[in-house]
Amino acid sequence: MTTLEIGALRRADDSDTWIVIETGIGVSLALTREGARALQRRMGEEIGPDGPLARDGVDG
Repeated sequence: MTTLEIGALRRADDSDTWIVIETGIGVSLALTREGARALQRRMGEEIGPDGPLARDGVDG
């Protein structure tokens, strides 16, 4: 199992708020708020009830 930490980050010299996803082992992803919204929409399309990844990969 992988534990993820998700947070919002805005540095003092940054005008944007970043959504940051970290694994705790040095791997991270930083998205703008709009980028996070786009990812959420896209994932919903892919894994939603009618999406191509809706099933767990087990046939039958």
